[in-house]
Order: sequence, then structure tokens, then C-alpha cells
Amino acid sequence: MLIGLLDTDQYSAGNICNYLQCTGHEVRVLITVPEMLLALKSCTIDLLLVATSAGDKSGLELLTSIRNECQLKGPVLFLINRRDEHNVGELLKAGLNDYCLKPVRAKELLTRVSACLGNTSQVNIFDVKKEYLGYVFDVLNSSVVFGGKRVNLSQPEFHLAMYFFENRERALSRSQLLQAAYRESSDGESLPNSLDMLVSSLRKKLDTSITSPVLRLKQIYGFGYRLTSLI
Repeated sequence: MLIGLLDTDQYSAGNICNYLQCTGHEVRVLITVPEMLLALKSCTIDLLLVATSAGDKSGLELLTSIRNECQLKGPVLFLINRRDEHNVGELLKAGLNDYCLKPVRAKELLTRVSACLGNTSQVNIFDVKKEYLGYVFDVLNSSVVFGGKRVNLSQPEFHLAMYFFENRERALSRSQLLQAAYRESSDGESLPNSLDMLVSSLRKKLDTSITSPVLRLKQIYGFGYRLTSLI
């Protein structure tokens, strides 16, 4: 299945691509509204995912362009910020198939994508896993398996851990790490020490303390942190 994705938030788009590609979908990322409209006219897209925050058009204007200007008959799923949820009824009446609130949760998104596609996808949407250095990340359940044990993490802990493992051996700034942990939430900004608390928790839960024999989460004073492999 070819899924078109328009989301100008690069981190959000990257996460959504990971979720979809892990379940066997092909994803075409669209950067702007004009690019999306051109793509809809030039190729067959089985499902279109659109963040309503993209571009200057309202959600209804976007949907009207998609349905009328591009004559798209296939399913359209909007990614909507909570403050705009009151407009959903109008959008559904105008031809929207479904929506997800941002920040997107993997299990909800994949369930709604499967429903929009009429359950024609044969992949198991409840088995999305990624492995890094012997650590298996269960995307849907926010848990990590390593050394024969499973550790459950909070959403911010899981997002931050994934970001560290995806960018291991790189120096990551505090602002980068807070954005990765909290995505579009403002929680990280309201808690000055929230990053240090999350890192402290991950050191204990994932055995990445300064005395760990395999992986270590090291502080870079005045800048941020780095995940370093010792093997």
C-alpha cells in the first residue's frame, strides 16, 4: 500500500513513517501542500495522511482541494491538534474518513489506517518492533526487551530512549533531547530538570549508567548527553 504523508513537523513525520514502514507500507513524504496536490494528480495513493497544521489552509479547505481539485476518491485521514478537534464533525460530513489527534500514538494510528484501508493490509499491526544493540523496542507498547527481561517505559522515556539509540555515539543537545521526549507537548519546557530525571530513569531501567559494561549514557557538561557503546 502506498501512503502519502503531509506533515511539516519533521520529527512527527519521521515517527509516523517508522510506524507505517514497520508494518509493510510504502510511504511517500510530501513537504508542502502544492507538492501534495501535484502528487495526488500524478500517482495513485491508497491512503492520504495530512496534518491539518501544514500550510495556510484550514482543514476544510485542504479537504476540499483534495476531494474536488484532485478528485481523490480514496480514504483521507487527518492528523489534528487537540485545539482543532471541535471542527471534526464538519470535516467528516465533508468527506473525511477518520482522524488522529497529535501527538500520534502508534497503536491508534495503525488501527485507524488499517480500518481506512478496509483491512486489506495483511501485516500484523500489533507487532512493531525495532532492535538496536540487543535492545528490542516494542513501539506499540512502549517497552524494551534486553538481557531476557522486559522493561516498561513511560511515553517520554520511550521516545527519549529510541532517540538515543537511533543516534548513538552522537552528541545530542538538551533541546534536541527534550523535543524528542515530549514531541509537541510543553511538559519538557515547564520542568527545567525533566531531561535529567528522564536520563536518570533510563540509566537505571536500561542499564546504561556510568558503571555499565556495555552501554553508557554520558553527560556532556553544558551541552547534553551521548549514548556510547563500549563493545
